[in-house]
Amino acid sequence: MTSRIKVAVAGAQGHMGRAVIPILAADLAFMHIGSFGRAGSTGDGSIDREAAIEAADVILDFSTASAAV
Repeated sequence: MTSRIKVAVAGAQGHMGRAVIPILAADLAFMHIGSFGRAGSTGDGSIDREAAIEAADVILDFSTASAAV
């Protein structure tokens, strides 16, 4: 068996971010390692942006342009 793809979600508190997290959890090919948003945002599964970038194989970015910089 191949290893699972580690995925972090940017903009997880938005509509699309909230929709994709359960999909990732249901698919054994993926491992949701955490989510991040604007500086100072909190929520279930929130991790530091730098830690997410370091640990993830893929970042799904559903953030706004202003939050992505």
